[in-house]
This record gives sequence, C-alpha cells and structure tokens, in this order.
Amino acid sequence: MPAGRRAAVDYDASDHVITAASTVVRFEPRSPAGRTALFLLVHWGFGSAVAAVYPTLRLPRAAALALFHGGCQVMALTLFPTLGGTPPPWRWRRSMLNSSSARHAVYAVAVDATDRMLGARAAALAQLASRPVHRGPRPSGRRDQAPTNTTT
Repeated sequence: MPAGRRAAVDYDASDHVITAASTVVRFEPRSPAGRTALFLLVHWGFGSAVAAVYPTLRLPRAAALALFHGGCQVMALTLFPTLGGTPPPWRWRRSMLNSSSARHAVYAVAVDATDRMLGARAAALAQLASRPVHRGPRPSGRRDQAPTNTTT
C-alpha cells in the first residue's frame, strides 16, 4: 500500500506488493510517488497479464471461474511470502485470508464478464463480416460515379 494510506485489509493492498515487485525488478522507489507508481503498475500490469490467460481456459464457465480464482489465490499465497516479506499463509489472520479470497473472487468474476462481453462483440463482428456484400448497380447521384450520357 503506498505511503499515507490506512492499514490494508489484505496483502494485495499493502506495501508488500511494492516489496515483492522491487525484489523482482531489483529497484526500490525512494519517493512516495514512485512507490505509488510501482504499486499501480504492478496491479494494472500483472492483473492484465494474468487476465489474458483466462480466455485460454476452455472449460465450463463455473470450472473456469473456480480454476482462475484458485490460481490467483495460490499466486498470492506463494508470491507474498516468497518475495513480499509476509509470513507464510498459515500464519495470516483469518480476515486477511477472507479478504484476499473475496478480492480474487471479484477479480475472477470481472475477468469472466469482460471475456464474455468481448466474445459476444467478436461474434457479432464476425457475423457482420460474413454477410454478403451488395454488388448491385450504384445509386445515381454519387460523386464517384461517372456521369452517364442520356442523349442519343
């Protein structure tokens, strides 16, 4: 959590995100603005990259959601202790575990909804693209049409 915020409800919203990212990229921002920028970059960048995996899950919707949520939760439970300096998950407060699980469930549902919306849009565009193109005579009066000689 960037400086100046109140205590986090889970490690995804804490300074441990910055610690983990700094460990990976081997750079620790020194200013509060730099810490905030890294925090947001990690959330938006990593979140988008992980979301890009979801469409590859060719499972029934409920199974894909459960697998995606579980994968996100496993990443949080392993990456934060490994890179972010948190205790192991079995030492996390129950409220932290519940908040983390709820946050990742909301994320999974949002990713699924976005995927379904984009899928429906792609299907509609594909349907439009497959329609036959009208190749009849051009309507008269168009500028790109050469004038016809009406006198004989």
